[in-house]
Amino acid sequence: MEVLVVLLIMTGLVLVLLPAVHNKYAADGPLGEMVPITAPKEENRITHPSGFSIIAPPNWLEKDMGSEYVWIRLAPRQYGARRVLSTLTISREGPLDPTGVPKGFKKVTFQGFRAYERMVVMREYLFDDPAISDYDLYVDRDGEGWHVNYSLSTTMTELPEIMREYINTIRFPPNAKKEPE
Repeated sequence: MEVLVVLLIMTGLVLVLLPAVHNKYAADGPLGEMVPITAPKEENRITHPSGFSIIAPPNWLEKDMGSEYVWIRLAPRQYGARRVLSTLTISREGPLDPTGVPKGFKKVTFQGFRAYERMVVMREYLFDDPAISDYDLYVDRDGEGWHVNYSLSTTMTELPEIMREYINTIRFPPNAKKEPE
């Protein structure tokens, strides 16, 4: 009889607590990799209502922020409520400072536009907190600023080449500052 009471209590606890710890963004299906291992495939392209798009890595999910926010956030599918291992965010920002390269960034060209990038370790491993590394790319599209951020829970000082392949699939919308033809 005591065993049945214990089983009944345990079942009740599982039914009550499981929804509280279940990650609502983790859909059923295979888990995503922190760093993708396969090349981009066009059928995985996601498009924001404002017109920009990117090919998402396999088994990465988009967090829908609504059409009023001009950004996309992607993260690997994972099981349960746990820390997100990596994220890729693309957002429209204000115009970039045209006077020079921001401190700590190097000047690059991205899809024919002036850009600045860096990869830094933001935090080293500490007790139960993993290290955090960030790749930032700021793109100046004729006065329209865009920010691409890839953040991952490990120590990394160079952007993985496969992640650069995904970032290179970004398609920006027509520049709003240009006059229609």
